Amino acid sequence: MSNFLPSSAAIKQMLLKIYTCKEPFELYVVDRKFKRRLGTYFVEKQKINIYAKGMDGHIIMEVAIHEYAHHIHHTEQYTWDVRRKDRSHGEKFWRIYSALMAKAICKDIFKDDLICDIITQ
Repeated sequence: MSNFLPSSAAIKQMLLKIYTCKEPFELYVVDRKFKRRLGTYFVEKQKINIYAKGMDGHIIMEVAIHEYAHHIHHTEQYTWDVRRKDRSHGEKFWRIYSALMAKAICKDIFKDDLICDIITQ
């Protein structure tokens, strides 16, 4: 594992290459480690934190895409009343996350040989 932390701006640029969301968001790479959490999306602030201490760039990008999926899920999909009834990791969230991962792999932003073989054949 590397001690190098990619910049918040670089990760945000990669996310925006995957999909340009309709609502702005903040993204911070934090040199901190939690036992059970790799990243957090703060709905009210439209802010993503990635807790990157001890993570390599591949995992950081996977976490960033996961948290970005939360941002898109909360800002673009529904009215507030419908969204409130949907779970954070419900079916709609996983559909958004899967679409983002597929696009990231197709654009060579994220590398996953198994998934790449499936989506490119």
